[in-house]
Amino acid sequence: MVWRSVAPVWPDGLDGVQFWLGHNRFFGLCPVGDGITYGFGNVACARVQDPVAGRRRRLVEQFTGFGAPVQEYLAGVRCDGDIHCAPVEWLPEIAWGSGRVVLIGDAAHAMSPMMGQGGCMATEDACVLAEELGRGSDLPAALAAFVERRQQRVNWVREQSQALTELVDLPAQVRDRALRERGTSAFHDRYQPLTARP
Repeated sequence: MVWRSVAPVWPDGLDGVQFWLGHNRFFGLCPVGDGITYGFGNVACARVQDPVAGRRRRLVEQFTGFGAPVQEYLAGVRCDGDIHCAPVEWLPEIAWGSGRVVLIGDAAHAMSPMMGQGGCMATEDACVLAEELGRGSDLPAALAAFVERRQQRVNWVREQSQALTELVDLPAQVRDRALRERGTSAFHDRYQPLTARP
C-alpha cells in the first residue's frame, strides 16, 4: 500500500529524492519546487481500505520511528484529504491494442511506481507513436513499428521496477547490506539506459 501526498514544506537537507527504509516499509521524499515536497510512504501489507477521516494521524503512526526529514514532512501535511492511499498495482501483461486501436502509457503497460517511470514511459510512447505515424500512411505498419520500438524498453523498466519492489521486501539486514555495498552503482546502472533515445 502507498500513501502519497504533497506538502508546503522542504525538509532540511533535502536536495533530491531521498528514501528512508524500515522493516517492511519505506518513505520517500522528492522536492518538486517552490518549497513543496512530494512524499510517499509504502508499506508491504495486505490491501486495506484507509478511510479519509483520520488518515493523516494513521500515516504519522505508520512512520513514527523514521528520521527528522520524514517527521518534518509529515508535520507539514495539512489534512486527511491531502493524502491519497491506494494499493500498488500493475498490469501483469502488456496490452498494446488491437487493429486500428493502440494503447499507450499505463493503459498499455501499468507498472510498479518504484522507478518513477510511468509518466515518462507514457510520454515516450506518445513521441515514438507520433514519429512512426509521421513516417507514412500505412497505419498497420506504423503501429507494428511503434510496438517493436517500445516493447524492449518498457519490459526492461517493468523488470527493474519489480526488482526494486523485491529488494525493498527483503529482510532489512539483507536489503541494507546490499544497498550499502552496491546501492549507488546499482542506482546508476538502473537509470543509465534510460538516457538513450527511445
